[in-house]
Amino acid sequence: MHPRMDRGIVRRSVCRPVRSEPTPFTKGTTMSHQTYKNCIEACTACAVECEHCGDACLGKAEMADCARACRDCADLCWIGSAFMSRGGLAIADLCRTCARICDLCAAECGKHPNDHCRRCADACRRCAEECRRVAA
Repeated sequence: MHPRMDRGIVRRSVCRPVRSEPTPFTKGTTMSHQTYKNCIEACTACAVECEHCGDACLGKAEMADCARACRDCADLCWIGSAFMSRGGLAIADLCRTCARICDLCAAECGKHPNDHCRRCADACRRCAEECRRVAA
């Protein structure tokens, strides 16, 4: 007879909650989306501006580097927001990379006089600053 069966009745083990200890990723009892609120907001705002700027620059040969930088930056900012929202692993490493990409995008967008490029560069600078705070 199977060890978990007794007279045809299946015995079920009792599930007990595992005590969760704070980790460097969760920073105690505060939810990760609260811990990283400012950086999540900065990354999201940057991603939105980069998506807009990248789209506006697509198809213009002289703006190819700007469009490429914006698309890369937007992708990384969306990912960073998601990682911080759920308390993902290696947030500090991701934020260091995000800050670097935001700096590159801000420098590229800063070369152009378009309003969308200026807004994007400003959002990238704010995001890089917040990401550096989280990565520290």
